Amino acid sequence: MTYKSHIRTSIKAKLSWNFLVIAFNLLLITLVLHRFLSLYTPAALLLFSIAFLVILFSSLLALWAVGQIWNKGYRGLNRSILTIILSALILSGPAFFVPYLLSLPAINDVTTDISAPPTFEFLAEQREIGANSVIYPKETYAPKQQTSYPDLQPLILDRSTKEAYDLLQETVKNLGWQMVAKQAPGKDGAAGWIEATDTTLLIGFTDDIVVRVAGDDATARIDMRSASRYGRHDLGRNASRIRELFREVKTSLALGERAIKLKEEIKRHQALKLREAERKRQEKVRLAGQQAEAFEKILQERRQQLNPVVERNSEAFKKPKKRKRRRVRRRRNFDIDDWSGPIN
Repeated sequence: MTYKSHIRTSIKAKLSWNFLVIAFNLLLITLVLHRFLSLYTPAALLLFSIAFLVILFSSLLALWAVGQIWNKGYRGLNRSILTIILSALILSGPAFFVPYLLSLPAINDVTTDISAPPTFEFLAEQREIGANSVIYPKETYAPKQQTSYPDLQPLILDRSTKEAYDLLQETVKNLGWQMVAKQAPGKDGAAGWIEATDTTLLIGFTDDIVVRVAGDDATARIDMRSASRYGRHDLGRNASRIRELFREVKTSLALGERAIKLKEEIKRHQALKLREAERKRQEKVRLAGQQAEAFEKILQERRQQLNPVVERNSEAFKKPKKRKRRRVRRRRNFDIDDWSGPIN
């Protein structure tokens, strides 16, 4: 015990652990403030960057402490290893997006109509100082978007603009986006539009969305624009959001057509059942008619058999009958007092 008490504890192991605790608390506080208390996003991004840099520094310091402990026999190996493991777990979150950062273009505004992208009207007033511009940088972003996202094209529907607009409203609600402004298509051919925002679940970054519907009573064209309020790189989130909306619209249309087909199938099945019931009823009527005809035929045969007997009986009844004279026995009325005969 005396020997162990004189073993020095690695200062680098202590510092790495302290730096990790401080950075983790800073990360957690910034996350709560930005997600629930509307912390200014540029300030939150700065604090996030500082926290992650401190965590990276603490992991490197912990590695240095492990080497020192191995060479000089200092104490603090468990703390250093724990610091390395926790730092790796925390840094794995940002490291997950590194491939997107390297493979996708550094743009933060994506649209399906590069020549005339939908414009932000109501959301333009909500952007704070220091946010990205609401004007689509066509010269810079258009070539990069066409190269990296060639599948982002307008969605053409065989529906009227009103039907497409109503479908888009339901889709935006189903996706959980917050609708902030909207305008239905005009009767004079004016396009309708919907403005909404989408907030990330964990950190709370807000992206702006505008969807435009144009066309006529037979065909509708849907264009969409998704833009990040802050940051130069969206990590492909805006493009995936457009795909998500179009995929949901197509799914809703497919489900609607399937429901229509199902209703038609149900109606056809009910019509077949009614037709079968009518056929059975007619068959019963026919059988009843046949039975009635057979019964009538039997009655006619019985009548033909009974006619001679009836005629004989009728002729017999027609002959006059001899009236028999009824002998009336007159009873003599007498009184017992008039009886004078002997009484035995």
